[in-house]
Amino acid sequence: MLRGAGDQHAGSRGRHASRDPGWPRNARRHRRRGPGPAAARRTAPPDRMGPKKDGGNKLEAAEPVLQAVVLADISSDRFKPLTLEKPHCLLPLVNLPLIEYTLEFLAICGVEEVFVFCSHLAEKIREYIRQSRWSKLHAGLKVELIVSQEVLSVGDVLRDIDRRKQLIPEDFILVGGDVVSNLKADRIVDDFKEKRKADKNIIMSMALKEASHDHRTSAWRIITVCNQSGNQCVRSPRTNGVPPTEAQVHGRLRRGAPHRTGAHSRAQRPD
Repeated sequence: MLRGAGDQHAGSRGRHASRDPGWPRNARRHRRRGPGPAAARRTAPPDRMGPKKDGGNKLEAAEPVLQAVVLADISSDRFKPLTLEKPHCLLPLVNLPLIEYTLEFLAICGVEEVFVFCSHLAEKIREYIRQSRWSKLHAGLKVELIVSQEVLSVGDVLRDIDRRKQLIPEDFILVGGDVVSNLKADRIVDDFKEKRKADKNIIMSMALKEASHDHRTSAWRIITVCNQSGNQCVRSPRTNGVPPTEAQVHGRLRRGAPHRTGAHSRAQRPD
């Protein structure tokens, strides 16, 4: 059995103190002060101890923060003239702004940081966030605004995000500012990460939900074409009001050819 440093020190003290008539009492007091073998056993071996800030050992990497990007006013044209004086995401639904439902949805999914992209009436959005519960420290959700007058489409937002790699370095959830959902988006993020380990060409996962043919959104309906082997989205063309039963899909797309960019996106069909 290995001896602790306290054992050796106490033993040498005992040999020198044996000439003193009060040695037993002094030795007992000294052993109580020393670390002793029990303290030596409680100390973990160097290879089991956690990493230190100094001494050359690297710190353990912190778990990435789940982030989300909210598109505040990309679809504001559909609600004109209501959105001429009020941002689309602040339009009320059951006496609450739409963005309130979106932020609540993201908080339930475990998102910790949210970046709201806006270009139209950004000050009104900023003022609402400042006065809302999401500005409180105990909210558990950090909300920041990114204002850009050049952001006019989803593509513009994605290009802007690509230039902000220090701000948004990891995978993120992209949603509109009018999302009302109870979807478990954190599960989709985990599934996306696992599938991308096997296929580096996967650039995103889409959460899709089927709607009936007579749904009122049919005026801007899209058809999502996916191959059967890997559930990969080949293309999502707009039908421009044409009923899906009458829309035609090119034969090359029906055969499941990859997108012309060479990249794939994966469509998730939530239950």
